Amino acid sequence: MREQPAAAQIDIRDKSDEAAVKTIRANLSVNLLRNTNVVELSYKSGSPEAAKAVLDTLVDAYLAFMQQHHQDTSIQVLELLQAERTKVEKRLGEQQEKLVELRDETRVVAFDDQSLASHPAVQRVNSLNASLTDAQKTRIELQAIAGVVEQSIREGRDPRPHMHAVDPEAARSLTAAVLGVAPEQMRSVHALEQKLLNDRAELQTLAAHYGPTHPEIQQLNAEIANGQNYLENFQERVNGQVSQTSGQQFARLLGDLVVQKLDEAKQHEALLAAEYEALEKEVVAMNGNLSEMLLTQREVERLNRSYDTLLEKIHGVDLGSDQAAVRVAVIGDPKAGMGAVAPRLKVTAALALMLAMGISVGLVFFLDLRDDRFASLDDIERQTQTEILAVVEKLEPHGETGPQAIQMHVDPSARVSEAFRTLRAGLMLNPDQPRLIAVSSSEPSDGKTTVSSNLATSLAQAGKRTLLIDADLRKPGMTNLFDLRQCRGFSQLLVEANVAATVKSYIQPSGIEDLDLLPSGARPLDPAELLSGPRFSEVLEWATTQYDQIVLDCPPVLVANDVALASRLADGLVLVVRPEKNSRRHVLRAIERLARFNTNVYGLVINGLDSASSDRAYGYGYGYGYGYGYGDDNQDEKIHLIAEPTADQPPAAPQAPRRAAPRRRVA
Repeated sequence: MREQPAAAQIDIRDKSDEAAVKTIRANLSVNLLRNTNVVELSYKSGSPEAAKAVLDTLVDAYLAFMQQHHQDTSIQVLELLQAERTKVEKRLGEQQEKLVELRDETRVVAFDDQSLASHPAVQRVNSLNASLTDAQKTRIELQAIAGVVEQSIREGRDPRPHMHAVDPEAARSLTAAVLGVAPEQMRSVHALEQKLLNDRAELQTLAAHYGPTHPEIQQLNAEIANGQNYLENFQERVNGQVSQTSGQQFARLLGDLVVQKLDEAKQHEALLAAEYEALEKEVVAMNGNLSEMLLTQREVERLNRSYDTLLEKIHGVDLGSDQAAVRVAVIGDPKAGMGAVAPRLKVTAALALMLAMGISVGLVFFLDLRDDRFASLDDIERQTQTEILAVVEKLEPHGETGPQAIQMHVDPSARVSEAFRTLRAGLMLNPDQPRLIAVSSSEPSDGKTTVSSNLATSLAQAGKRTLLIDADLRKPGMTNLFDLRQCRGFSQLLVEANVAATVKSYIQPSGIEDLDLLPSGARPLDPAELLSGPRFSEVLEWATTQYDQIVLDCPPVLVANDVALASRLADGLVLVVRPEKNSRRHVLRAIERLARFNTNVYGLVINGLDSASSDRAYGYGYGYGYGYGYGDDNQDEKIHLIAEPTADQPPAAPQAPRRAAPRRRVA
């Protein structure tokens, strides 16, 4: 890359060789195409021309490397290196087993060897250990060269390429020694060849812009001619020396030199090994088992280093999968992409938009999980798929019991009373003209008794002779409202033998014109059994012959299945919902349960809505929590109804009753 033009060195300019290599590696991508033997290279650079130049240089260097090092020699070198690795591996295993045995005998896992390391004998052993390792490495390399060179001589081939495959420097030195050429002269020739290549490339570039008479063109031509003449004269001298000795004799000389150096390396290694063994015995005798452990550990470390060296050599030999010569070909020239690779603004913007949307959706989902209440009246209708018949505001308390506790009786002209007239109008305008109307809620304390008592009062005020039945036998809210707990009622009537003859004795006056009451009576052991009996239908048949409207105050839907038994004979049911208290999960579960009971739901009554809240959203400023043990005498529902509007909040004009849509069953 240093010989490339300055424009092609934009990524490595003013960098050291090590930093330049790291930069090229960081920007280079190598991909092996799936199910093929094709390797795809790509390079990222600030200049497309520089990227193309880098890839051209890498491909050319790789092809040259493969041509030089992987022709006929790879297999032989690999076999020799693997054989040596097997020997070292076996020796390493033996020494490791010996070290484990010594540690077991002395019962020492680790020990401090500072005292031993400072001894002169131990220092000499360490020095010899390092020298022996280097000698073995040298001997291994020369042994590999000697084997390959000997095979090349037998086959009549030039051994120099084989020597270059293992140690190019040794090959050049040996060749120079045989030919009588100094190594410095060989390096000068190599430098001159590189300069000729650069001059020719520069001449080709300048020729596109200048004529043949230009001074730079003439100077380059002169330098190229001089360099070629020198190389030709040098080659003639070398060829003359080679011709004096036949090619086979030249190969023999190279082989003899290799064998001679191999013998020298073996003798050097043997001397070092002998001296090392002698010092080893001295150290062992000096310090017994601990010294032997130390030396064994040193031997293991030395063998590990030798093993690692062999592995590096083996990994440097590139073989094909079929153990044949490696064939490499370029199937596509590098092409410079003119588009920006990074940063990709469109992709970044799209990812940022997707991330923002994901965070927004997650935040909305998290907030929705935290507040499981309905957000608005429209939200209630949309999620429950049920019409809202009336919206009842929060009622202020009047009397504790009796008619004085009912808003429609105390102040029928107040603005808050209009909601019950709207509910009455919605039911009366229903095409089914319901007479038996059940009122329930999803949970206790939602205000079903308040709604049922005010609905019955509004029907009576409309001239309808009305009967209000407390069918909640577990926690009778209507009975408590009128203080009729000591009176016989609905539970005793359901066990009478002749209902028609005795029912009138159970009816109680309410104190409101055209409104009678049937209290719950004594609490039975099993309310569901009474409500499922035939007496219930007889009571309702008698009531339809005596009254225009019958209102059933039923148990909550989610408390027990009593609501299915109490409302099965009714024309339909009105479900009371208190948004500030009821969660969406409970309301939707109550509507699903009513659908399973095949109960006809006329609609919803929203109870306890703050007058300051809008129709679009609720602003509840307080939390709620309740633990309701349904059926406990000490937790009977206390009904509180509303008084006159305050002075700073005059009553609004009465709203026109909304015409109810035809009834529908909840799906």
